[in-house]
Amino acid sequence: MFAHTFLPCTLCHVCQTINFKPWQQLTAGEKFTIMLCNDECDVEEYEAEDENFVSDAALYYIHHPNLATLQKSADDGCQFCYQICYGALNSGSVDVEETGYQQPVYLEMLRSGVAKTPREQLYQGELRVVMGTNRSADFRLREFKDFVNFALVQRNPKSDSTTGSLANLDLAASWLHECQNDHPDCPRHISAQSPLPLRVLDIGSSGNHQRIFLAEGEGRTGSYATLSYCWGKFAPLPNHATTRSNIEERKECIHASILPKTFTDTISVCRHLDIRYLWIDSMCIIQGDADDWQAQSAEMANIYSKSILNISAAFGIDSAAGLFVDRDPRKTYPCPFSCSWIDEDGSAVTSSFLSCVNLDSQMDGQIDTRGWTFQESYLPRRTLRFSASGMYWICTSQNASETLPSGIPPYNTKSDFDKYVRSRPGGSLDCNKDSRQKKYAWWYKILRIYSMRRFSLESDRLIAIYGLASHIGDALQDEYLAGIWISDIARGLAWRVVQSKDNTEEPPIINEHASFAVPSWSWASRPGKLIDYNGIEYTWHESLLIDDSIEDGEPFHAQHTCLDVLSSDFPLEPRKFSTLAMGTYLRIRGLILKARMKKEEFMMVLRPIGEYIFPSYGFPEFDEPVDIGDDLHCLPLFVSPAKRAPTTKEPETRPAMKDNCDTNTEELLSFQIRMLDLGFMLPGTTWCGDGRPHAELKADDCFHCLVLKKVGVEGMKFRRVGYVTINDGNLFEDVLPVILDLV
Repeated sequence: MFAHTFLPCTLCHVCQTINFKPWQQLTAGEKFTIMLCNDECDVEEYEAEDENFVSDAALYYIHHPNLATLQKSADDGCQFCYQICYGALNSGSVDVEETGYQQPVYLEMLRSGVAKTPREQLYQGELRVVMGTNRSADFRLREFKDFVNFALVQRNPKSDSTTGSLANLDLAASWLHECQNDHPDCPRHISAQSPLPLRVLDIGSSGNHQRIFLAEGEGRTGSYATLSYCWGKFAPLPNHATTRSNIEERKECIHASILPKTFTDTISVCRHLDIRYLWIDSMCIIQGDADDWQAQSAEMANIYSKSILNISAAFGIDSAAGLFVDRDPRKTYPCPFSCSWIDEDGSAVTSSFLSCVNLDSQMDGQIDTRGWTFQESYLPRRTLRFSASGMYWICTSQNASETLPSGIPPYNTKSDFDKYVRSRPGGSLDCNKDSRQKKYAWWYKILRIYSMRRFSLESDRLIAIYGLASHIGDALQDEYLAGIWISDIARGLAWRVVQSKDNTEEPPIINEHASFAVPSWSWASRPGKLIDYNGIEYTWHESLLIDDSIEDGEPFHAQHTCLDVLSSDFPLEPRKFSTLAMGTYLRIRGLILKARMKKEEFMMVLRPIGEYIFPSYGFPEFDEPVDIGDDLHCLPLFVSPAKRAPTTKEPETRPAMKDNCDTNTEELLSFQIRMLDLGFMLPGTTWCGDGRPHAELKADDCFHCLVLKKVGVEGMKFRRVGYVTINDGNLFEDVLPVILDLV
């Protein structure tokens, strides 16, 4: 462990005497002050309407009467006021003449016993800072004793004004040392015995800065780091790129003058951490050589997984940006303070906390918008991330930062990957039913994040996530078709295109009309669109981040599956993904009914029984424009109990009627006969394989269906155009299964 010298924290008299009170114990004046910050003025009415303010969960403290006194205290040296004023509230840019300048500042603490999510339970509570009606910020609280291993440092703004400072690099070294020696869930075998990639940069050791050159790694072992970064402009190739024409020269020597800032900064970090070898894609893969690129891209999962450390340049738009940024550590470094309150049993409580900036809210950057860097966030065992706000550590056992150097246990989709998808050191993956479902659930969750990533070449979208897919495929022995798993095909096809809550922030769609052909049934066929398996709206910013764990969501439950996969011509080898031809099909056996759009709001699914038509209604979510007169059809994927139906509008099921649509019974019956002629029935494993339900459905059970559009006049080819849920358990009763091709 790398010890730091502890220096006391300077606090003003206001921060030295923080006495929290529950709402009921506040004076009338204190209540009125808090209400002013919430645009309220009637105490009794406010208490009656907002139960949060009359519960014992929250505690309050009037911190400063206005911004002027807060700024003065911060400028006079109070570390906590400085962190609140210039860090959390970013008040350095506030015009002192604006009305908010005279508005009060108060603190609201929520203790861990009433934390709402498992993630919040990792902290000892949360602290909300409110200034006036339009500025607020959130801190997480950790008990002061948690810093026994990482003593606080009084950061000197002059010597520690950059994320690449000596103090920061020492902190990174302490994280790596602790991870390798003390973390039970982190692999210790990734060391000098790890096989090196085919090519690596030999940068010398920390005490011997030798020449930099491209070394042959095949058949050798050693510790190496990888680099995640944004390339920037794709063409022309940068001077530092390795090509067939310069590879022999690179094996002799690489002059530092040709390396971009991000690379030289990374080399400095590696040397400080005593890591001799470094893998960078543009220098270790021969650029412009399709065969070498295909061979090395297929090894990406192994290269990143077996590195001792991945270094992530999070904020730069290209490799010239560098790793490090200038910043004021006083804005974010944890600040100790003591506070007291009267507990529910009437006893006085005094505790010492550290105010910590939320880890997840500050660490994202430009790298989180790019497609190829997505799997680089998951595959490495350890990542040292440099963002615009600071330096972060991510591993299987701990997430840490300058803000919280002692770290917290990880709780997001990255930790889910380490826990459920890839095997632990010396162990094997459990493949029981629950474990399989967790792997699939993880896949569907990360696709939401991945769907919004940008690519210079849209044909890379399926290839750039294959390293993650290979972990699931190997563990489950499942086939991967265009991003969908055959053994979970019904759920896999149930993706939706959802609208962002902030359309103004959506990135431009790149190569939406490129010649690269992805079948309509794959989520990858909608580049630049937000894909989700729950139909929940997100902001574009939310869609880019590694989010909460799958443990936060309800387990998926399909009562019955309604289709079988018979065959597909989609290639299984990732090197062939970029050469897909139009018309790639998925041949299935399932149920199908004609449908009609009505008034551009809802869809009517038509079931002929005798001389009557029984319509059912749903509100489809379309992937592409559809006209009212289009030849639409409804294909059920699975059935779920009515109480789990995710539809936001309650569809109607109306009695049979002859005059409710423009399609007559004879036409519908003729359509059913034509389908039977084109697609012969097979004995199968679906719940209605022989046309008779093998389970009793309730009238309001929910069918989750694809909306299809007929392709051509002859044959049974259909294109996916949308998704719909219909609460009618009788909808497909007596409908016979047929064979059809989704293209």
